[in-house]
Amino acid sequence: MFAGRRPGLHSFQGVLPPLPLPPLHDTVQRAVASLQALGPGGGRERVPALARSFLGGPGPRLQRWLRLRAWALPSYLSDLWEEHVHLGVRSPLPTTSNYYLMDLRGPPPTRIPAARAANAVFALLQFRRLVLRGELPPALFRGTLPTCSAQYERLFNTTRLPGESRDRLRHGGGGAHVAVLHAGRLFRVPVRRGGRALRPRELQSQFERAPLGAGAGGAAGGGEGQRGGAAGAGGSPFLVALDPPPGDGAPPGDPPADGALDAEAKALLHGPCHNRWFDKSLTLVVFASGRVGLNAEHSWGDPPVVGRLWEYTLATDVLALGYEGSGDCRGGVEPGIPPPQRLHWDIPPECRGALAGALGAARALAADLQLHVFACAPPPGTPPGPPDALVQLALQLALVRERGPCLSYQPVPTRLFLEGRAEAARGCGPPVLELAAAMGDPKAGRGRRRALLGAALRQQRGQRRAAMTGAGLDRHLQALAAVAAQLRLRPPFLAEAHPDGYGVCYARGGDAAIIFHVSCKASSPRTDARRFAAQIRAALGELGELLGGDEE
Repeated sequence: MFAGRRPGLHSFQGVLPPLPLPPLHDTVQRAVASLQALGPGGGRERVPALARSFLGGPGPRLQRWLRLRAWALPSYLSDLWEEHVHLGVRSPLPTTSNYYLMDLRGPPPTRIPAARAANAVFALLQFRRLVLRGELPPALFRGTLPTCSAQYERLFNTTRLPGESRDRLRHGGGGAHVAVLHAGRLFRVPVRRGGRALRPRELQSQFERAPLGAGAGGAAGGGEGQRGGAAGAGGSPFLVALDPPPGDGAPPGDPPADGALDAEAKALLHGPCHNRWFDKSLTLVVFASGRVGLNAEHSWGDPPVVGRLWEYTLATDVLALGYEGSGDCRGGVEPGIPPPQRLHWDIPPECRGALAGALGAARALAADLQLHVFACAPPPGTPPGPPDALVQLALQLALVRERGPCLSYQPVPTRLFLEGRAEAARGCGPPVLELAAAMGDPKAGRGRRRALLGAALRQQRGQRRAAMTGAGLDRHLQALAAVAAQLRLRPPFLAEAHPDGYGVCYARGGDAAIIFHVSCKASSPRTDARRFAAQIRAALGELGELLGGDEE
């Protein structure tokens, strides 16, 4: 109605509503209720008094500031979110902020890493061209409702620049070359010639001429190289990291065996530490086995946008481009293509002494990360690809069984609104706690358990719907905390706690199998990724059996 038959990427931006600002009293009351529902303990008995003090003190003043922002800006939250949650946080990126996306399951379509890198780079650059021209179709929720496309603007050519108290984002640069890291060495690889993009077979020859063809100690082609490694990588649309195969290098099965993807997942998240630039918006990781993955910096945008890019890349690689029988890319190579150049870092002497310590700290962080990947078949009797609410309940049930009453958070996109990012749907409320108690009570009958499961599913769907439609509470609380920090206020009600916990993500494949990724700190005495994985598997099986084929 607004954009014609073939809407472009930004066609619906002008009709998207702003993210609504919830009433202060409602947000505070719901936050108190979510904590009181967990029962006594953990200092939760003090929460009502802190809430009353906040509502009678700085709360209304902070809300007025947010109301002014809502009147003056496209979103009262977006820049506060970027500043408070990402750029102003001093935690290291590799294990606390960046995230990864994996390759298709099973063996790679080619065992030649230069060929796989070439097809993937060609597909990424195709997607970039669609974004720059505005020709990428907008993402529609359930095929009808438009979502915000603002995050696509910084998908490529974006670098996070570190600062002492806060970082900043720099966006800009061309697409004539990509920066490539191999064994800690940086290369500038041309991807265009004479006004046209290099074809996949020509890109393969580029990767073979320099990083892959030079060997561990060889020199890149094209002379002695150039100075200015940071400038060369910063102007690249994305970074390419060429890595040795993770683990034993054997390709995973389909579905993968339990733990078969652990080493690859860790390699995608932090790698060997010296062969990454975590500040780059996107890093394509190419293993010597031919498998690929993507590492993404989080501050500029959220996983749904990167996920769409990655789906396009993998589909173009396998379905549109393909490979010769030998494993090489299809097509020919024209002579006269400029060779890759090795770039050299220009590091001040006062910084050189800190490099070894920084690398040691990064490796210690990587060693402290426990990451377990496992496939879980859907419970018998459930429809193909169990409902998301059922999987979320299984995660909450597993957490309650291990920790007792506690909160969980499910990120929910809010891109139905202009400059929307993500809200959090709080889990482990009273229905889940009652269900957990009934599941552990042999006297509780199946009818009672099914009734509690139905109530928990309705609550889960309701919370997700509220978060998606701008009626969540956590991002409002974070916006209040961000404004309080700017005004140098520290209301106790907005104090944040960071206990040892788990990070869990999952994806449903073409078959019915669900792939779970569970991460935690290896040094924490309270967490164990494999133990929690077993809890998830057991909880999902029990809930599926209880559901008994009910597809509602």
